[in-house]
Amino acid sequence: MNQPGSPLPEIKAGLARLLDEDGYDREWFKPSDWTLRIKILLAEIGFTRDYSVWASGLNDIDESPARKVNQEWLYDLVWINYEGRGPTRTLRSIPLAAESEMGPWPEVIDDFEKLIIANADIKIMLFHSNDVARAESMCDDLQKRVQEFEGQWIRSEYLLGCIAWKDGIFVFRQFTSPERKG
Repeated sequence: MNQPGSPLPEIKAGLARLLDEDGYDREWFKPSDWTLRIKILLAEIGFTRDYSVWASGLNDIDESPARKVNQEWLYDLVWINYEGRGPTRTLRSIPLAAESEMGPWPEVIDDFEKLIIANADIKIMLFHSNDVARAESMCDDLQKRVQEFEGQWIRSEYLLGCIAWKDGIFVFRQFTSPERKG
């Protein structure tokens, strides 16, 4: 059975702990090192909550009722709440959709726009900057993009997580999108 309560405190704490692991270097940021670490962390949290987790780079695990699947499903990582198994299963909800883009800012924006239209309870965008000031500015920009979107969507919880790698911290911005229909 899925665990009650928001997973966001656990996710934020886990991401912050990644900076304490071997291999973190304030002078040299290697984006490819971070994407897989982030996916594994989010996958473990979702799997312990009995969600099926889809993302490339995972080790396939099939344990009732949840699965980890080494394949992307619309987003870099997604938690899926299924009822049943196999072709007769029923898709119940998407508790979480996440994008992790450690490339240039235009690519972050492109991936974030996919999250804006996602029908997920929680939407997570992870990216990087040189320092805290730039991270805050980037979070401001992304939050503004949610407010400016005119399409149809329902209320979601957002978590923006930016590695301010020269400062050695994750900058988090958590907010709820306003509910608007059509």
